[in-house]
Amino acid sequence: MSAPVPPRPIQMNVESPKGNGGRGLYLIAGGAVLLGLVLSIAGSALASWYTASYGDGFSFEIGPFVGKYCEYGYCVTQGIEGASGYGNYQGLRASAIIADLLGFIILGAIFANLQPIASKTTKLVLLGSSAAFAFFLLLAVILGAVFKSNLNDLVAGTYSFTFGAGWYVEIFAFIVALGGAAVSFLAVRADGF
Repeated sequence: MSAPVPPRPIQMNVESPKGNGGRGLYLIAGGAVLLGLVLSIAGSALASWYTASYGDGFSFEIGPFVGKYCEYGYCVTQGIEGASGYGNYQGLRASAIIADLLGFIILGAIFANLQPIASKTTKLVLLGSSAAFAFFLLLAVILGAVFKSNLNDLVAGTYSFTFGAGWYVEIFAFIVALGGAAVSFLAVRADGF
């Protein structure tokens, strides 16, 4: 007689707490970041075409805290302290672009989290973070558009211009978006994703 075969151990098919929701969250958030990057590049390209075509009172970002302003076919590249005595004539800065990307991450987290397993608290946290980001970024855009000097006035010395109010609000929007992204990530993790 052959020896008795010991029974096979029972294997529990336990699903990881992260599950598909976690992978979906990171995939959607990563795709949202790429989408935001593409939109930022497309916006810079559109602004570049506009300044090359018209060159009249339009500024745009070409790098971190660096802007280009064109008027009557003459363009100046300026950093955070401005260039050639023209002061800080910049539109939306790199901080607003970063806040834009973080906002896409928050929106991606919202879409990834719209599943039955998600609690109402998590959804409210994500929606609230996104709403706060959108409000302050919109405020930054409005103030950045209002508090901008005219190049001719600066050259003529009719008034001085250093930092516009929009610059501070853009930084504040970046901080809000960063905090919202962190809170959103913790909320999603706590919800079992």
